[in-house]
Amino acid sequence: MEDRLRLTLGAKLEHNDFTGFEGQPGIRLLWTPNRRHSLWASASRAVRTPNRVEDGGHFAFKTLATPLPVRLDVLGNFRYRAEDLWAFETGWRYEFSDRTAFDLAMFYNLYNHLRTSGQNRFF
Repeated sequence: MEDRLRLTLGAKLEHNDFTGFEGQPGIRLLWTPNRRHSLWASASRAVRTPNRVEDGGHFAFKTLATPLPVRLDVLGNFRYRAEDLWAFETGWRYEFSDRTAFDLAMFYNLYNHLRTSGQNRFF
């Protein structure tokens, strides 16, 4: 397995009712200049789509304090966009023997459209 270059391409296309079509491409490159060394790099996109609670809804439940059902309304936002991540990785591997290796890897992630939940504060 000396001086080999491998390129792997992949993609996932998914449709959901909240944000429509979402693409999740990926690319990986592996180079093995000799039997002991390997270098690699990759880039990929991951998506977390909104769920029903983030879109809004209501829940009914009973408590021990009252025999009547309690209704909880959750105000959502139908304009949410999918949270996405662009992940980048590069690394190097050195194989000391068939059973022992050393890896050094670096990662960098870019997050977009993140949401948090919490109290609204008005000053």
